[in-house]
Amino acid sequence: MKYKELIQFDPIDEIIKFDKLESDDYRAKLVKNFVCSTAFEERIIPQICSKLDLSASTETKGIQIVGNYGTGKSHLMSLFSIIAEDAEYLQLVQSVKAKDWLKTIAGKYLVYRFELGNTQELWDIITYRIDEALEQWGVDYCISDDDSPASYTDKLQKMMAAFEDKYPDKGFMLVIDEMLSYLKGRSEPAKLNRDLAVLQALGQMSDRTHFRMVFGVQELIYRSPEFQFAKDMLGRVNERYVDLTIQKEDVQFIVQQRLLQKDEHQKAWIRQHLQKFVTMFPQIGHNLDMYVNLYPVHPTYFENFSLIRIGKSQREVLKTLSNKFKTIIEQEVPEDAPGLICYDSYWQDMIGNVDLKADPDVSKVSDIVEIVDQKIEDNFTRGLAPKKKLAHRIVSAAAIKMLQGELSKQNGVTADALANDLCHVDITCETYDELVDLVFTRLLKSIEDATQGQYFEKGNNEYHLRLEGGVNYENKVKVYAASMGNSQKDEYFFKFLTEIFMLGEPDYRPTFRIWPYAIEWQSHKCSRDGYIFMGDPNSRSTTHPEQHFYIYFMPIFDPESAKRLIVNDSVYFLMDELDDKFKEFVSLYGSAVALEGDAPSDEKPKYKQLREKYFKEARNLFNNQFLPKTVVEYMGEQHPMAGMPGSQADTLIDAVSGITSFVMEEQFCKENPNYPSFSALPQPLTASNRENLLRSARQKIAQQTIQNRNGEAILMGLGLWEDGRLNTEHSQYARSLKQKLEAKGGKVLNRDEVLEVFYQPTNEYISSDFHIEADLEMLVMATMAQQGEIEIVLNGGNRINASNIANINSITNQDNYTFTNICPPKGLNIALIRELMLGILGTDRTAELDDHESSVFADLCTNAQQMENKVVRLQHEIANGYYFAGNIEIISSDDAHILNSEFDRLKGMCNQIQRYNTKAKMRNIDWPVDVVRTTMTETRRKMEELSAMLRELGDFSQMVFYLRTALSNIPDCEFKQEISDAINQIATIVKQSKSVRDAFKNSLEALRERYAEWYMDEYLKAHISNLDAGKLHRLINCDNKRVCDIVAEASFVNPMLYDQWKQKAAKLKTANPSVTKQAILNMPTSVDGFNPTIQTGTLPTISELEDELDDIFSDYDQQFHDALEDPTTQRNKEMLSDVERTTILQFVDGEIKLDVQYARPLMEIIKKLQHSFTRVEINGSDIAQIFSRPMNKQQALDALSEYIDNKSRGHRPEDVRIIVRLNN
Repeated sequence: MKYKELIQFDPIDEIIKFDKLESDDYRAKLVKNFVCSTAFEERIIPQICSKLDLSASTETKGIQIVGNYGTGKSHLMSLFSIIAEDAEYLQLVQSVKAKDWLKTIAGKYLVYRFELGNTQELWDIITYRIDEALEQWGVDYCISDDDSPASYTDKLQKMMAAFEDKYPDKGFMLVIDEMLSYLKGRSEPAKLNRDLAVLQALGQMSDRTHFRMVFGVQELIYRSPEFQFAKDMLGRVNERYVDLTIQKEDVQFIVQQRLLQKDEHQKAWIRQHLQKFVTMFPQIGHNLDMYVNLYPVHPTYFENFSLIRIGKSQREVLKTLSNKFKTIIEQEVPEDAPGLICYDSYWQDMIGNVDLKADPDVSKVSDIVEIVDQKIEDNFTRGLAPKKKLAHRIVSAAAIKMLQGELSKQNGVTADALANDLCHVDITCETYDELVDLVFTRLLKSIEDATQGQYFEKGNNEYHLRLEGGVNYENKVKVYAASMGNSQKDEYFFKFLTEIFMLGEPDYRPTFRIWPYAIEWQSHKCSRDGYIFMGDPNSRSTTHPEQHFYIYFMPIFDPESAKRLIVNDSVYFLMDELDDKFKEFVSLYGSAVALEGDAPSDEKPKYKQLREKYFKEARNLFNNQFLPKTVVEYMGEQHPMAGMPGSQADTLIDAVSGITSFVMEEQFCKENPNYPSFSALPQPLTASNRENLLRSARQKIAQQTIQNRNGEAILMGLGLWEDGRLNTEHSQYARSLKQKLEAKGGKVLNRDEVLEVFYQPTNEYISSDFHIEADLEMLVMATMAQQGEIEIVLNGGNRINASNIANINSITNQDNYTFTNICPPKGLNIALIRELMLGILGTDRTAELDDHESSVFADLCTNAQQMENKVVRLQHEIANGYYFAGNIEIISSDDAHILNSEFDRLKGMCNQIQRYNTKAKMRNIDWPVDVVRTTMTETRRKMEELSAMLRELGDFSQMVFYLRTALSNIPDCEFKQEISDAINQIATIVKQSKSVRDAFKNSLEALRERYAEWYMDEYLKAHISNLDAGKLHRLINCDNKRVCDIVAEASFVNPMLYDQWKQKAAKLKTANPSVTKQAILNMPTSVDGFNPTIQTGTLPTISELEDELDDIFSDYDQQFHDALEDPTTQRNKEMLSDVERTTILQFVDGEIKLDVQYARPLMEIIKKLQHSFTRVEINGSDIAQIFSRPMNKQQALDALSEYIDNKSRGHRPEDVRIIVRLNN
């Protein structure tokens, strides 16, 4: 879609000049093109006309029209003065309301207009112009000759007496433009007071006389700050004039009506286009109608335009937009952006205007913009390069903002405002907040950084252009960098690495660059602890505890200062090959860091900017060079880092970790060959997620039925989870504890026999057998307790066993290594009872078995009975299979039989458990724990899912009814087949899991959504807009149509084409406003019953119908003439009266036409002349009868001839007229 297809563009490319108003064509154009907003119709024009009413009995005043350059002020003054001068122009006014008001002053005045363009005394200018007007109008009087001491008012009264002698019924209107500019040029107190006295007299003369003073200004004179010293005089002048201000909204309305007219179909397309961006730009959604009406101009264009202080900058508002439209009118509207003209674009218009560029403020801002633009070109490289265009737009917007006030006020921009005002679409952002935070906020900071804050900076929460220069801090940094030694540079290199690798400041030992670190033990899906060192490996001896690995980053400026040790736990990264450019930038970075630390507070931000700049430059080089130029050394062997396993990572530190993990894999396995492997975890077990993952494992132990994949993965690594349940049989760690207990002969196994100390200061313990951490060993003991194999005795005497295993969730980290002992359990088979309770009660209440006040046994019996009844009802419902919507098989009879067999076991178990209503009786339950677990989990889950599925089928029935109804409205196509296929899938879908059924429901909803959109599209194509409906109404009621209606039944005309035309016109139906997408989502057919399968084909356009009707009318007119020229009618003319003969003669000679007045009389006269004619009508059914069988050409001609002969038998051939009429 091109822009020209969306707006009815009427360019405005000139400024109103009074000296051009002598041209009639120019006047007519101004009046015809004037656009009246609501404010013009209801406030401004009525007030103007009331003050210009020569017959007014109330007070009248002069008129002051206030409006910035380009707002239509001169156009408005031209409009009412032209009509006041010549009533003939009234008919060209487009607004009915305005026309009614202007009618009261039309032709009532002689008007003289001029623009002030010099600095002479105002009275001299006025009298000179009045004399010119009087001479032009033939009035013998010269006001400038009156040099008497009389007042201005007296002299004006004498002049008007002479005028009224010549023109007693006319008024004298004096119209002056550019008044404020003139007065500002005469702002000295003495001059201004004389001029204001003249204005006061002219206004006073406008009160109930035949004289009216009208002038235009850019702002109210008495509010202008230059004139406040004459405040009292200004007040007296103001009393003599009515102030009529043209608002910014009126300019918007003019642009909308004059430049951007749109019909409803164009608005609908624009609305649909803009709605794609309401998520990214909320202001569009909040003010969608405004954006549609003003498209493609952004509404804030006018607001920012009107605020610019530079005088001539606003004169061109309409002309500027006209020129912009000319440049884009042939362009395609972008699919991926709103395609709006935003206010930042006006900066290029300003600097391209020689007059504006010469303004001191514009010139000063332009110089700074050039510097900032160049900084952007120089500094926006690599990742910022694609943002250059937007950065330049931001600077242009900042320039516009700067010119909206005094330059010293430093008006600026914010990220929020820019996001809405520039409507920039960024593919990396999906929401407005992301656009603000990730694009504009960062880009504003990047522009500031590019200029080091010297020409673009942030202040008062706004970024603005900075017009003063700055100190050369960059040179200071370079000088200091040259003075640093190699060891000092290496320290800053290590600081740089600290930031690059995001290690943070070292807190292990603050005076050393040593960081505790962890890497993945890849084969075991867990982390291993170690250290990162910057520099000298000799400081290793100061670190405790000893860990599993050591990573060393060696110096690059003084590599000989650190010696490398050959040990199996140490990996060295050698970066000697990093190039000189990187070393230069990292040295400059270090220099900026040093200078920033010593600088006074007002200079710190400058060094900070340089620090960040050099850091970025060094980082970019480092990112490109680190992998290809670094060598990894292990056990004396060196390998290029690039290409090593693990080097392809998201970040450089991840590459370091990956390579070290690869290098250390074999060493880790040798060091601890029996450590658990957590291969089922989605992410490795690390210090950051360890607490959560182990908590998940404890929760799984306490309640196996909860969905807990992470807990299962941890337990699987320890050999404690198998076949979907807890099991200790295949865990080497559990077996080891069992063997120790057996060796103790049933006695307790103390803590010190289970754990040993790894590092006492931090209370780190490991198991004495396989060296796993104490928290992992606790999971092994907890699983054994849950299975009824042991009891855990905590420090303080509390015990954890099968009956209270839920308490495992409450242990602290300290309990992992301070427990007292473990020992064998005694008593009831708690594990089996827990499975029954979890299945029937949904919770573990084994702790209440000894509580005589508890209702646990009653609840168990009640719930078991309820579950049994639920199973019975479900079995009855699916006894012979289950069918949905009459013919969709959900459960076959065979599947129902299998399910009933499983449900019988659950039903029987629920029935029998009601007999075991005491703890003593429960000792007699002999069901295997595995059978109980399977029945109470898998079988019960099947029953509940099946019950839920059958309940949910009701939702499908409503959707199926909607879609089946929708199918009747869709012609045969892929979409119709897609809906049919979806309905047919229900039989398969409903048998699957709830998640699959929910997904299918969503797909059906999506089909309904697509159908509603498709139906609305077809509806709009099959109906016409309100605008076209108005055109059709005028066509149906036009004179040609009325004539055709009259003569269509005449015996001597052929109505076939007209009948076809009426059928076409009848197809044009106006869209019902109640037919919306939401309405179709509720009901698949519109309220007016539109069915796209019935109404097919392309609708005729209004213009096509107009042309066809003109042709039909012309044909009828010709048939009337042909009928009168027929020899038979010529012979019958003597039958006519004198009046009838005269009428025919006038028609033939063209003195009268075939119109509503004469159509019926002419038809009756011709009918009288053709009284002997025989009319033979042939309609569609006759044609079908004549050609009811196959015929060749001659047979067909003979059959038609025979039919006509039969119909006209007994009549002379010359009196027969054949009429072909289509069936309606």
